[in-house]
Amino acid sequence: MADPKADPTGLLTRWLDDIPADEVLVVDPPGLDEARSLLLSTQRSVRFFCHDYATHRDLDEFGLLSEFGAWLPEERADGVVLYLPKGRELTAMVIVKFAGWLDEHAPLWLVGPKRGGVGSARAALAECSVIDGVESGRHSKLVRAASVDAPSVALDDFLTEWGFELGETEVRVASFPGVFGRGRLDAGTQLLLETVRALKSPLADVGAGCGAIGAFYGRRGAEGVLLETNALALEASRRTVRMNRIPNVEVVASDVLSGLDASVKSIVSNPPFHTGFQTDHTITARLISGARERLRRNGTMTLVCNRHLKVQDQLDEAFGRHQVLAETTKFRVYRVAR
Repeated sequence: MADPKADPTGLLTRWLDDIPADEVLVVDPPGLDEARSLLLSTQRSVRFFCHDYATHRDLDEFGLLSEFGAWLPEERADGVVLYLPKGRELTAMVIVKFAGWLDEHAPLWLVGPKRGGVGSARAALAECSVIDGVESGRHSKLVRAASVDAPSVALDDFLTEWGFELGETEVRVASFPGVFGRGRLDAGTQLLLETVRALKSPLADVGAGCGAIGAFYGRRGAEGVLLETNALALEASRRTVRMNRIPNVEVVASDVLSGLDASVKSIVSNPPFHTGFQTDHTITARLISGARERLRRNGTMTLVCNRHLKVQDQLDEAFGRHQVLAETTKFRVYRVAR
C-alpha cells in the first residue's frame, strides 16, 4: 500500500523546470489541485492527458488543456511526465505506449509514491528508455529518463478476451490492463449474477468495468446504459457489447451517475472503492445518495459490496430500508427500492 503521506506532485514541482522539453504532457494527474500546482510551478507549456473521465472533466471545466482517451493524444509533445498507475501490467502498458509515441531521446519521466511500485516501474522504463537519474522527496520518487528503442505498439496488443457461463447465458468479455475483472469473473460479480438473474429495463450498470454485468443482463434481453469513468474500461465495455451483439445498450463516460441523462427502472453495480492507490468510499456513497432521483417509481438498485463496506446506514438513509439478498464471508448483495 502506498504511503498516505506521499506527495508526488510536491516532488515534481521541484524538478519540472529541469525537464528538457518546451511542451510537456502530464499524464493522469491525481486531480485539479495537483494540475494547478504544476502549472504554477513552471515556465514550461503544460497540457494534460487523462485516462479518468472525472479528472479530465474537472480540468476541462476549469479551463486547463486536457484530453481524455484510452490510447494516445492526437498531438505530440516534446516530453511526457507519467504519474505512476496502480498495477504492474497497467504501468508497463502506459510506459511503453508513451515511449513509442515520443521522438527518440525525448524525456519520459515517471513520478509516484515511494512505496507504490516505483521500483518495478523503473525496470519497465529501463526496457524502452535510458534512465538519467532518480530523485527522492516527500515520500515519493521521480525517475528521469529519455525514450530510446521503444517498440511500436497498439491498443489491441494489450487486449484480453475471456468468457463465462451462468445457466443458459454465455457472455464473452473484453478487457485491458487496469480494468476491473481482467481475465475472470470476480467472486462478487458472480454472486450478484447468480442471485439476481433478471432486471427491469431500462437499466444502468454503474462502474461497468469490462462490461460483464451489463452484458449478462443485455444477453437476457435488458436495455440500458453502461457507465464508466476509466477510458480503458469504457473501451473494454464497448467491445464486450459488440462481441455479444447486444442491441439497445449504450456505453457512456460518466463520473458515477453524471452520464445518466434519463431515469431508469434498475441500477446495478459492483462499486469500486479505490481511487488510484487510496481507498475511496465516497464513490459508493455518491452512488447511493444520487440513485433515488435517477430511479423511476418502484425502481430498484442492486449492489454487491465487500462486507467491510458499511453501506447499510447509507442505504437506509437514502431509501428507508434495505434487503440483503445474498451473502458470503466476503460479499453481500443489497437491494433497495424507490
